[in-house]
Amino acid sequence: MSAAASRRLDPLETVLRVFDALDGAGIRHCHWKSSASIPEALAGRTDLDLLVDHSRAADFAATVGALGFKRFISHPSRQLPGVEDWLGLDPASRRLIHLHVYYELVLGEELVKNHRLPVEDVLLANTVLHHGIRVPRPELELAILTVRALLKYREDAFLRDLLPFGHRGGLPAAIVEEVHELLGRTTVEAVRGTVERHLSMLPAAVIVGFLGAVSSGRIEPRRVRALRRELELALRPYRRRGELALLPVRARTALSRSRFARFGRGAAERVQHRPSGRRKRPAAGGRAIAVIGVDGAGKSTIVAELVNTFGWRVNVMTLYLGSARPGALAAASQTSARGARRLSAWLQRRLGAQSRVSRIAARASEVSAGVRAVAEARDRERRAILGRRLASDGWLVFFDRYPMPALRVGARRMDAWRLPLTTDGGWLSRRLAQRERAIYRRIPAPETLVVLRLDPQAARLRKSRVPEALDLKATALAGLGDGDATMVIVDASAPLDEVLRHVTSAVWDRL
Repeated sequence: MSAAASRRLDPLETVLRVFDALDGAGIRHCHWKSSASIPEALAGRTDLDLLVDHSRAADFAATVGALGFKRFISHPSRQLPGVEDWLGLDPASRRLIHLHVYYELVLGEELVKNHRLPVEDVLLANTVLHHGIRVPRPELELAILTVRALLKYREDAFLRDLLPFGHRGGLPAAIVEEVHELLGRTTVEAVRGTVERHLSMLPAAVIVGFLGAVSSGRIEPRRVRALRRELELALRPYRRRGELALLPVRARTALSRSRFARFGRGAAERVQHRPSGRRKRPAAGGRAIAVIGVDGAGKSTIVAELVNTFGWRVNVMTLYLGSARPGALAAASQTSARGARRLSAWLQRRLGAQSRVSRIAARASEVSAGVRAVAEARDRERRAILGRRLASDGWLVFFDRYPMPALRVGARRMDAWRLPLTTDGGWLSRRLAQRERAIYRRIPAPETLVVLRLDPQAARLRKSRVPEALDLKATALAGLGDGDATMVIVDASAPLDEVLRHVTSAVWDRL
């Protein structure tokens, strides 16, 4: 996004309240890096990287907690000492706000962030207002930006720059643009003076050499590499780990972020959404939330929007518990049952219903239907158990539909068993019916249930097929769960944006 486009973004009201509250509480803070991206951060499009006075950490937690923010935990490969993640929800826009909070300045190369610079007090004591919030003076931000850029310029980037392989390593374009933007507010000589006065652990010649190369447009790979090595030598006392101790950390972190880390979870986990597990999880634990409603109430649309909102920063999984998207075994049983039913109907037309062959085919069709029902029940059970397991591991799991055996829809149970116990199909059909009920009874009730209510007339307007079934389901849901703390009752006939705000806020309140 260009700088001009960024300036046109409107800040979110919830973000502005955070900075007002911190100023009101007298908590020293600043947005310590990437000040060019502040308009996007204020609009909830990217993180807010806040440096906060370590001595006021408890006050900070109480202040943002009172505004509805919650602590989240990063994947182990992204956890850093002295760094916390706080997420909040802006109700009007349905956007998550990510406060990336630093009590200690930890930075360095990608994946490991191996340097801790004790300059927090310097940055917090020398701030200016930029886009309405506190940021370090541009001279300080340029010095820290130079350290970040050089420490990230590793040997692989140098080799890609040096060898004509087509792909360039180089300095990221965003870094170069940021240097130019900050130099528009100060000078290289002012940076030199600030480094010598306030950041004595940094070699001023390295900082000035880097800024001069970038501002002139002559970024020569060997020169950047030499500056990086000189900087690393000066910062050796501020390393968190020695070089040998760093090797296994780099390897573990790179492996945990690779696509191979997903293989162990198995295909069942990738029913709909392909999760990586590398996002954040609520510090208070995950949640499993089921969304149910009459056809046409917007279940799938709402689940998709919840994933868009929370999946930006949180580990999210969606699981469909209807029968329209079966697993391999359930799909095979559906095909077999349809074939047996059609064969039975054809034989009855040709030979008559009382012929021996027709009766055998009818019995086989009934058994095939029973096998299908059991396979679909097992499909739902596996997904329900998978969802609960992931929620126990800190994920936010959304179920699209959920078995509700206690809820009658006419003569049937909602998304639950359908085989009658009394049947002419013989002992095998009765055994399959018993098996189906036993499976559904093992499925645990959802922790939180979002009920989308829609009156029968509105349901018929949205879904014209099977109006009787729509009426029965709408009537059954109308009498469900008022006053039950585990349920969120939503009027699905309201405008979609209003429904989404209601559901999103309810989910957030339960995290």
